[in-house]
Amino acid sequence: MQVVLLTIILIDNAIPDSKRSLLFQLTLGLFARTLGTTKFQITQKLAIMPLQTLLILLPKPQSGIALQVRHFSVTTMQ
Repeated sequence: MQVVLLTIILIDNAIPDSKRSLLFQLTLGLFARTLGTTKFQITQKLAIMPLQTLLILLPKPQSGIALQVRHFSVTTMQ
């Protein structure tokens, strides 16, 4: 959403009026947004890595063992 708003400001104000300061501010805003998004994604991946390692190290169930499934019946009272 922010990129769309910045693009609208760029096309409506910065380019037609040759406002270099506004163009510079928009560029800094997009750059800051990119850095923030990248930092969040790196942090998210680092937080998930221990869980992925744990899942890899857990023993896998044997192929001959069947999972037990319970069936529940629902009765209605009239």
